[in-house]
Amino acid sequence: MAPMQRLATCFLLVVSPVAVLGQSSSFPNVEPAATFVPATPVAGAPLQEAENLQLTDAVIERLVTEQGVSEYAEYFAFDDSTAASDARVRRTASASCKTFPGDSEWPKENVWNIFNVLLGGSLIPTKPIAASCYDSKWGKKDGAKCTEVTNKFTDPLFHHADPTSNMWPIFQGRTCMPKNDTDGKSCTLGGYPEYAIKVTNVAQIQLAINFARATNLRLVIKNTGHCYLGKSTGAGALSLWMHNMDQIDYLPNYKGPGYSGPAFKVAAGVTVRQIYEAADKYDVTVLGAVSWSVGWAGGMITGGGQNPLAGVYGMSADHVVAFQVVTADGRFITVSEASNPDLFWALRGGGGGTFAVVVSVIVRVHPKINVVTAGWYLDASNNSLEDFWKGTKKFYEVFLDWAESGIYSFFIMGNQPQPFLSMAYLFAANHTAESYDKVVNPFFDYLDTNNITLTKPHTSVAHNNFYSAYQAAWGSNNFPIGLDNSLPANRIVPRRNFQEKFNETYALIKEHVSAGKHLLGYHKTPVKYANTNNAISPAWRECGMFMVTSSNKSMDHSTPEALKLANKDLQENILQPWRDISPVSEGGGTYLNEASVEEPDWQESFYGGYYPKLSQIKRKWDPTDVFYATTAVGSERWVVQDGEQGVQTQNGRLNSVNMQNRDTPPHSGPNTPETQMLRYSPIITTDDLATPTSLPSVSLTPTPKTWRCKASENPTQDEVEADLLLKRHQQDLLVLTSLNDNSTLHWRPSWFKQAPFNNSIWTLHNPPNVVTEKLPNSVPQSKDYYTRRMRQQSDRPPIYIKTWDHWDRYCELYGVPPDLLSEYQVGLMRLGLPRTEKGALCAPPSYPLYPEPQPRGCGHYILDLSTYTTHLPSKFRSINHDAGFPEDVQVVVVHSDGALIVERKDEMHKHRIKWTLSDGKTENGGDSGYDVVTDSLKQQGSARRWTYVPWTSEQDESCKRLSLVVKLKVNHKRKYETTREDETTGIAHKTEDQKPNKKNNVSRMLRELQ
Repeated sequence: MAPMQRLATCFLLVVSPVAVLGQSSSFPNVEPAATFVPATPVAGAPLQEAENLQLTDAVIERLVTEQGVSEYAEYFAFDDSTAASDARVRRTASASCKTFPGDSEWPKENVWNIFNVLLGGSLIPTKPIAASCYDSKWGKKDGAKCTEVTNKFTDPLFHHADPTSNMWPIFQGRTCMPKNDTDGKSCTLGGYPEYAIKVTNVAQIQLAINFARATNLRLVIKNTGHCYLGKSTGAGALSLWMHNMDQIDYLPNYKGPGYSGPAFKVAAGVTVRQIYEAADKYDVTVLGAVSWSVGWAGGMITGGGQNPLAGVYGMSADHVVAFQVVTADGRFITVSEASNPDLFWALRGGGGGTFAVVVSVIVRVHPKINVVTAGWYLDASNNSLEDFWKGTKKFYEVFLDWAESGIYSFFIMGNQPQPFLSMAYLFAANHTAESYDKVVNPFFDYLDTNNITLTKPHTSVAHNNFYSAYQAAWGSNNFPIGLDNSLPANRIVPRRNFQEKFNETYALIKEHVSAGKHLLGYHKTPVKYANTNNAISPAWRECGMFMVTSSNKSMDHSTPEALKLANKDLQENILQPWRDISPVSEGGGTYLNEASVEEPDWQESFYGGYYPKLSQIKRKWDPTDVFYATTAVGSERWVVQDGEQGVQTQNGRLNSVNMQNRDTPPHSGPNTPETQMLRYSPIITTDDLATPTSLPSVSLTPTPKTWRCKASENPTQDEVEADLLLKRHQQDLLVLTSLNDNSTLHWRPSWFKQAPFNNSIWTLHNPPNVVTEKLPNSVPQSKDYYTRRMRQQSDRPPIYIKTWDHWDRYCELYGVPPDLLSEYQVGLMRLGLPRTEKGALCAPPSYPLYPEPQPRGCGHYILDLSTYTTHLPSKFRSINHDAGFPEDVQVVVVHSDGALIVERKDEMHKHRIKWTLSDGKTENGGDSGYDVVTDSLKQQGSARRWTYVPWTSEQDESCKRLSLVVKLKVNHKRKYETTREDETTGIAHKTEDQKPNKKNNVSRMLRELQ
C-alpha cells in the first residue's frame, strides 16, 4: 500500500474474520519470549518475581533467527532495534488513527497465535461480562448464569476478576447490560477491548507494548476497573490486565534515592485493601484511598492519591521514592529522583495510563498512628428548617479548624425526605480521644446552646492504629459499582473560600442541597509533609474541602438523548456554580481520578499550571502516543468516534483528533517536538494542485484536496515520511474553517528563525490552544467583545498559514471571497507574512524551525530556546510615547528567558527601564535600573510573559486597532496593581506590575504597541 493511501483505510472496513486463537494451520513451535534476569537490587530494592522475567535484546535476536517466527519478529522488537524498522514505517503510515478490527492492517490470525505463544498463553479473546444474558456469538442465553451476574454486578470483586469489565458501564457504551428480559436483543463488545493479556511478568508487558506500537493498536491498562472516566477500557484495543501482579515486599531498612527507612515495594495489581492489610501486619502506616477496591499502585498513586491521612502526611504520591515501569519503547526502567527524574516528577500526580506502564512502586511508610472515628446526623425532622441551616452554617464556620487539625471527614448532604447532613465517617488522624474532643466540642456546645437537636447523637471511638479505624469507617462499604444511572464529578474548593468568600460559598452549598443536588464532602487540607516537587495538582495544596457530586439521578439516563440532557444538567447547572466560585486562578480545581469525563478546560482543572511541562514529558517518553487514556496528558490529540451516545464513551475507534471530521485532514500543530520536525520537504508543483472549488458559505468547512510529491519507484525512507507528513503542509493551506464559530483571527509568531536571521515567519491563525468566543451584548454602547477560553475536543481543529503564498493558494483553491477579510486585515497579513517563491513550500528548509512555546493559561507563552528576533509590521512600530518609549521602534527581541525587549533604530538613544524593589532598595545601587536592551535581565533569571491580544470585531470600529500587550514580570513578590483605561474599549483594566519608580514613571510596565 502506498503511504498516502493510508488515510482512506482509517474509514474503510475490510471484511475479515475476527481472530480465534489456536486455529492457525501453520502454528510455529516457539517458546515464550522471556528470559530470567537475576534479582539484582534496583533503586534500593530487589526485583520482584514478576520483574525477573523480561524481554531483552538477546530474546529479540533469537526471534529474528528462529524459523517460523523471524518474519514476525518486527512486531515484538523494541522501538530502537533494527528489527522494528519496517514496523516503524507502517506505524507512521497509520498514525492518523488506531488500527481497528476489520481493517486490512488488523493483525492476521497467525500473528495473534504467535503473539499468544510468546506471551506464554496469557492472551484472552474477550467477551462481555454479561454475555450469558443474551443469545450471541459467545453462546446461548443462560438464565441461571445471568441471574448470578445481575446479582453480583455491583460487587467490586466480581469486576476485579474479569479481564475487561469496569465499574462504570456508561463508558463501555452499555452494549451488554445484565438483565434477563433480553430476548431478541443484542450483546456486543462495545467499548470492551478485543483482547486482554493476563499479566504475570514484565516480559508480557514489554511484548504487548511493542506489539501495539508496531501494529498501531490501541493499548489500555486495567487493574481493578475502578475508574470514573472509562480509562481502563477501549473498543478494538489490546488490554493489559494487571490485577494478578499482587506481590508486596516489606523493606524495613530500605536505602534508596532520596530516602532511607522502612518502605514497601508494591506490585501494580495490589488493591488498597491489600496494602492496608500488609501495613497492619508489619505495624506500620501507609497512605491509600478510602475505597478498598481501588487499585493502589496504578491510577491512585499516579493521580496523586487523596487519602484519609492527608491532613497529617499529605498526598499519597508525595511518599513514592521510586517506580519500576515499562516505557513506550518497550524498555523496563527505574524511575526515581536519581534516574529519569522528569518521568519521576510526572508519574507522581500527572495521571496514569499515559506516560508508562507502572510495574511496581517503592513507597515510604510511617509508624502506627492514633485515630478517632466518629459520626452524627443532623436533619430537619427534629428541628425547624431555620435551626437546621443554622446548625449547618456553624459546621462550615468551624470547617477549616477541623480540617487543619488533621481531621478528614466523609459527609453527605441532601434534601430527601428533608434536608440533612450526615457525618457518616469522621476520621481524626493523629488524635487521642482528649485532643479530638478539644477540637470538636465547641461545635456541639453551640448546637446544645441553640437547642439544635442531632437526630443521631455524636459518638466517637479511639483507635491505636490506622487499619482498625479504617475498618470501622469504610471496611464494609461498597462504593457505587456497575451503575448506569448517574455520572460523577467533583471540585476541589480552596481554603480561601471558607475565609475570604465564606458567605458566597455557604450560600452555594445551601442552594445546591435545597435544589436536591447530591453533595458528598470531605474535610481535606493536605499538608506538605514530604517531597512535594511533583505533578500533583496545585489545587490540592490549597484544598479546604473536596466536594463530590453527580448527575441528577431522578433524570432519565436510559437513552443517549436522555443521558446527554443529564450530562448537560451536570455541567451547566450542578458543576458550573462550583467552578465559578472556586476558579483555578484562586486555587480551585478538579481531582482527575474522580472527575467528570466531560469536564471543560480539563487540562487546567486537572493539572493546573503543570500541563505544559507534563505535555513536554509525554512527548519525550511517548512521542507516538502508544499510551492513551481519556483526559490524560496528550489525549487532546485523539478522539473516540463513538457516535452520539450522550457522553464521551470508549465505544468506538480511536482517531487523531483531526480525523473526527473526514473533511479535515490530520495535522501536527506547531507544538510538535523538535524530534518530529519534517526532515525532508516534498516538491509540489502547480500540476499537483486541485481545481478550485467554490464554498457555498465561508462558515462551512472546505473539503481539502490531497496532493502527493513526485514519488519514485523506490522511495527512500525520508521520502516516504515526507509524503506522510505532507498533511501538515496541507493543513497550513487551510486558513479558516469558520469565522462564525471562532469569530476572529489572531496573529502571533508561531515559528521562529534562530538569530542571526533577520526575517521571521509569522502565523495568522486561530490559536491551537485558544478559542475566541463573542460575549453577550451586555457591555456599554452595545459593542461586540470577545473572550478567550482553552480549546475543547468539540471545537474545530486549528488551522495555520505561514506565508502569504499559502493564503493566495487557499483563496484560489476554495474560492474565498476577496472581502472575507477587511482591507486592514489583509494589509496586516501582507506586512507580516514574507513573500515566498512558487514551490518554496516544498523546498528543503534553509534554516531551523522551532516549535512555538507551550501555553501558560490563555494565550501566555514562555520561550525557553535561544534568542529570537522578529520585525514588527510598520503599523505596529509606534509605541505609546507616554509609556516612556520613543515613537519609532523597529525590532522586538524575545530573549531566551522570555523577556520581550524593544530595540531602537538609533543605538545612541537606548532607553533604560528602571524600578525599585518593594522595600525601596535598589537592585544595582543608586541608579536602580537595568538596560533591558543590553542586559536583557537574563542574568537575573527572571521569567517574562508576553501576550498577543487579538482584534475585536469587524463590525466594531475598534477592530482597526490591534494591541500587542506586553506583561513584564520580574518576581512574584515585586508587583503592584494599577487601574488603567483601555483606549480601545474604554474599559478600565486592573493590572499587576512592578512597584513604580517615581523618577522613570514605570507604573506603566504594561506596554501597548498600537
